[in-house]
Amino acid sequence: MKIKVLTAYPNAIWGTHAAEWLSAAAALDVHGVHTLTEDPEAADAILFMEGHQGADMFMEEVLWHPLRRRYPDKTFIYHDWDYAFPLMQGIYPSLRAVHHKPGVSAGGVYLARIEENHPVSRARDLNLPQDLLYSFVGANNCEVRDRILKTNIPETYVADTTQRHAWLLSPEERATYEGEYASVCVRSRFMLSPRGIGPSTYRLFEAMEMGRCPVILSDDWVPPPFIPWEKFSLRVKESQVGDLPRILADAPHVALGRAAREAWEQHIDRPHAFHHLAETLRLILAQKVALQGTLRPYLDLLASDMRNLYLRARAKRVKRALKSLLASRPASAVPEAGGQGAKP
Repeated sequence: MKIKVLTAYPNAIWGTHAAEWLSAAAALDVHGVHTLTEDPEAADAILFMEGHQGADMFMEEVLWHPLRRRYPDKTFIYHDWDYAFPLMQGIYPSLRAVHHKPGVSAGGVYLARIEENHPVSRARDLNLPQDLLYSFVGANNCEVRDRILKTNIPETYVADTTQRHAWLLSPEERATYEGEYASVCVRSRFMLSPRGIGPSTYRLFEAMEMGRCPVILSDDWVPPPFIPWEKFSLRVKESQVGDLPRILADAPHVALGRAAREAWEQHIDRPHAFHHLAETLRLILAQKVALQGTLRPYLDLLASDMRNLYLRARAKRVKRALKSLLASRPASAVPEAGGQGAKP
């Protein structure tokens, strides 16, 4: 496939980062099956590579972009927001199963990190015994995480980081935080990867990169295709947090961890990321369903559990647009107090 990669938000913070990251990954590609092109006409797929733009949560700039309107059948989006809804065909790392439509959407992995994953780098230099059955370090932002953080099980480690964001720490504090996290991960036989605000989590891919078996606790998660999840991960129902010691007791953590690292190297690491993302686009095309125009997905959205979230987001966008419009009006167009037409 020939793929044109771009963004609809070139002027946003980190707006071009995801597209640039994927283009750099394409330059390292070892498969040689798919290539990049700048020509939308010659492209087999046009991919808007987007992060999570706060001002446009549902990526409507992409939906109404001239290229998407001109080539609707071959235009896709990569959209990694926690509340992503498939208004158009694409790859959604945090897609909810109830919203998944084969031939329109696919699960995906988190790509295009802004910086190197420092805890993983630190973990490479550590040689510690695996004396912890499992660990979880993360924010308490959903029910299953709350249960994990409140369950007291011997030889495990859990920590609530709700009020501790690495990017807000001083360099010294961040180094300490990341060093502690790396040590905990290395000591763990299993790394819990519970859903967060969305059904996916960065913890899952960190576990793979660190060579630890991820325990996926997310009933609504849509697995990215092509990755052999059954060979290296354990999927446990969110309601079974209390049963984790029994479930994990005899699982072959060493072999699973080794297979997890191998899967990360073969499917997610940069030399392979572009290929598997392109293969996912090809899978969507192979499962093709007739596109029902732009109105139908909006009706599905308004009938979903995201209706209120979308309406609030839309109201905020309208408010910002009106404020910007008023601010751009010349002063002479705004009546002065006491001027002509003013009430006495």
